Amino acid sequence: MTGSNDKTIKVWQPHKASPMASLDEEDSITHFIVLPKTNKNDINVIYTTSTVVNCLSMKHSIAVPLIRNDKKITAITHVEQNPTIISFGLENGVIKDYDVKSKHIVRRANMHEGTKVTAMTSKGKYLISADANGVIIFYDYMS
Repeated sequence: MTGSNDKTIKVWQPHKASPMASLDEEDSITHFIVLPKTNKNDINVIYTTSTVVNCLSMKHSIAVPLIRNDKKITAITHVEQNPTIISFGLENGVIKDYDVKSKHIVRRANMHEGTKVTAMTSKGKYLISADANGVIIFYDYMS
């Protein structure tokens, strides 16, 4: 699967150089993550354009905007502790947690005090984020 500045998401056939599906977007694709398969055997891809988090159903080839932001999205990950939650970092240092199931922001934190979030990952009970100044923060979801 690829997402790019040509405003497309392509799903590639294994061992072939041709895409089996393609979705055109209005803006450049900046980040994407693949969520675990659903109980209906669907694969959902969460992807971002500059200020919008979207969900793409591979089974139905439909993309739906989940949330729009006033600041640019600069990093994204899913929370390993709770797979229905995705976290995304913004250019202003804020990290938001969005529950895909309830369709609400469940946490908003200014973890990086105004500095652009550059990378995020989740491991076990921890959300780990880095910013443009090289600061890395470990956030414990259990506390």
